Amino acid sequence: MATLIEDIEAARELVSGHKDSEGDSQTAYAVRRRLKKTAFVDLRSAFLHFGDQLTVQFLRSDKEIDEFAAQWKEMPTAGANVKVSPMRSLRRELDSIELRAKSLRDDATDEMKRCTALLAETESVSTV
Repeated sequence: MATLIEDIEAARELVSGHKDSEGDSQTAYAVRRRLKKTAFVDLRSAFLHFGDQLTVQFLRSDKEIDEFAAQWKEMPTAGANVKVSPMRSLRRELDSIELRAKSLRDDATDEMKRCTALLAETESVSTV
């Protein structure tokens, strides 16, 4: 999730000088392609294997990123087709993805701490 959050920050920098508009742009396309799901395959396996309330949150995040990235089209120009994406709601969508990623990161951290404490407790009882 930390890598995804870094990608979101980098994507925001791409549009920092642009106004929100209803049009399509190559910059918006670059932003939508900027988010990578680094280690999501491994995370998906772990969430599905251990399965709990975080699994649903993770799968929603995965789907939201895919839908975000899928919003593009090719626009014919004089030289060649150019890939563009809508600027509208771009920042709002980035905010939503970031909020879900931070929530998932924080919830997973809390769960790992809880598991670690439970294991330590179990270990101390078994050594007595």
